[in-house]
Amino acid sequence: VNCIRWAHAWDQSGAESADWVAAQRAMEVELALWTDPLYFGDYPAPFAPHVEDGRLKAFTAEESALLRGSVDFFGLNYYTSRWVRHAGPEEDPGGSLAYAPDDAVWPAVSFQERPGGGRAIGAHAESPWLYAAPGGMRNTL
Repeated sequence: VNCIRWAHAWDQSGAESADWVAAQRAMEVELALWTDPLYFGDYPAPFAPHVEDGRLKAFTAEESALLRGSVDFFGLNYYTSRWVRHAGPEEDPGGSLAYAPDDAVWPAVSFQERPGGGRAIGAHAESPWLYAAPGGMRNTL
């Protein structure tokens, strides 16, 4: 799996916050979409609407059986972390950091740091999109 970006909830008030749920959805897009078929033989349950509407190919029973447990080695390339907040239907996420803004299943917006001089996700690196955020690596593992 390449280019993992851990998603930290914008609102840190707890597991009931919309931002926490959005961060969980972002991680499903970032990681589970790619790994669940290899370990379990199918996409995570929240992706079912995408199979039904044709965005994702449905696995046949034979393909699912071949995929399930087929991993001998799992490599993870962690890059950085992002602050993620829930985006309501009235918002236009836009930008290259949005997680599937056209998709009602994954309404979330990703940010590198809080606007208005808020707390950065980590120390800024040389690349404009990259922040040193070792806590995300710890959470990913």
